[in-house]
Amino acid sequence: MHGTQTLEILLRCLSNIDEEVLLSGCCALYALIQRSPPARLLFLRKNGVAELGECLRDYNTGIKGTSLQIVCALASENEPAREEMRQEELLLCVLRTIQSFPAEDVTLGVLDAALEAVAHIVTNSPANQEYLRMQGGIDPLVDALRYAIDRIAVGQGGPTHDVESDAVVDAIWMGGDRPGVDLLKVTETACFALSNVVYHCSENQAAALELG
Repeated sequence: MHGTQTLEILLRCLSNIDEEVLLSGCCALYALIQRSPPARLLFLRKNGVAELGECLRDYNTGIKGTSLQIVCALASENEPAREEMRQEELLLCVLRTIQSFPAEDVTLGVLDAALEAVAHIVTNSPANQEYLRMQGGIDPLVDALRYAIDRIAVGQGGPTHDVESDAVVDAIWMGGDRPGVDLLKVTETACFALSNVVYHCSENQAAALELG
């Protein structure tokens, strides 16, 4: 089947009300986008970023987590994608996900993926750095880092507290090969996100310092 037709079919899956269809569509899209630069460009031309925003609002951790992995794949090497993620308020959706932690639909694994998404979306984008600050987005990043560090300090640095749920997400995201997310991993990813948020941005640096 022609590549354009395949992608269009998968995009239609993202608006399907059947959760299993939606989840399968997300997984297939992630596999395709992760391996194919042309597919990433086509995804953007087909307004896929807006569809991802809806997926991030889903309560299924697999759907939410896989969508975040798609965001990371798109934003890591495509400046126009980062700009569109701000314009379509996808960055805002990612921030809201981080703010919601801990929650039934925001496990430690989902939090880690959301933090990584922020790190990529703000890379080399002063406009996105400013937008994040204006939306109060530095606070939840610091809160996530503080959460992980505080629990590591009292000896809770092992695997995520929601082992069964995250095991399902791990299997979905990386075919079962992804290592379990723990508090040490979240600490590393939160530092990565904060580093990119404040990089060459004095206003963000000052805002982060104010939070201690």
